[in-house]
Amino acid sequence: MIQPKLSFESSHPYEEGSFKYRAVLRERAMWCLPTTATPTLCANPATQRVFMKHDPRSPAFGRKAVNTEMDKVYKQLLTNMKFVLRRARKISFSADIWTKRGMTESKLGMTARLYDPHSKVMRRMTLACRTFPPPHTAARLFKLTMDILAEWDIAPSKISAIVTDNGSNMEAAFKAFVDSNGSDSHNESNEDEEGVTVTSDDTEEANLVEEVDEYMQFEEQCDREFDGRIKRHSCTIHRLQTAVRVFQKDETLKPIIRKARVIVKTFRMSTVATGELIKATNLTLIADVTTRWNSTLQFLKRLDLVQDSVKEIMARHLRIPGLPPGEWVIIRYMIKLLDKLTLYVSQYSCG
Repeated sequence: MIQPKLSFESSHPYEEGSFKYRAVLRERAMWCLPTTATPTLCANPATQRVFMKHDPRSPAFGRKAVNTEMDKVYKQLLTNMKFVLRRARKISFSADIWTKRGMTESKLGMTARLYDPHSKVMRRMTLACRTFPPPHTAARLFKLTMDILAEWDIAPSKISAIVTDNGSNMEAAFKAFVDSNGSDSHNESNEDEEGVTVTSDDTEEANLVEEVDEYMQFEEQCDREFDGRIKRHSCTIHRLQTAVRVFQKDETLKPIIRKARVIVKTFRMSTVATGELIKATNLTLIADVTTRWNSTLQFLKRLDLVQDSVKEIMARHLRIPGLPPGEWVIIRYMIKLLDKLTLYVSQYSCG
């Protein structure tokens, strides 16, 4: 049985144009904007009934009304963000490129971090997430980055410092940025400021030796050319990842890692061996993918975890050289070291 008051309220929704009407409409638009909900879903009769259970006087907004309000809210949010960016003395940025599996689509995301003197709090804002089709050249990357800054009316002189990784496209874009804005940054104070983190596309294929050599050369060039002109810092996460790549170049460890990869590859190509391993352990071996962070740790951990079953299956079905006891011990020490590096990478990534 419906209470008389609820029955009355459900038949008398808020008047169009009233304060409560506008407030509810705005809430509905705010519900749609950060989610996958659409104005059509919002205007669906079933959805309307759910809203009315929470507020019997909730109006039945149409799709057009919600869509129009979403545009208003979005424009207001952009205006508010620009006010915050304008009154900030210095702004740091984080730019990241990532690619979907299968290389079907790439995105460039840009985030701003700043201290707001009005509210006296640190703020973080996502400024853009743009489709970035290949080729990911330095010129195209630099142009897109500068276009985003221009859209937000951010002067290059407001950028406090730049942190780069060793991706060739990011290096060149950073150099182009400094070359075009070096005069604006030359007279900046030496106070500690926030950095602009620029991260490369992790799916890019890179030769290990060339990657490490290019990284070291780039570090030396930056120390020589940009010292005193603009603050520049290395991305700590990428430096740790480069250290892992250097670790794999060690002449003692390289043959052990190579043999471990052969074992994993052979298992993954054999349906018989893989089937028996799943039956014995309910697990499979993990391939080492050079473009995926922590991949070496993951594949060594799994191999060490199921080593007894792997040895037994290899003895029965596979004619490939195994790892002697001493090399299994070395693998365990490698796992301990890589585990520590992974811990630091995870902590920095969460920050």
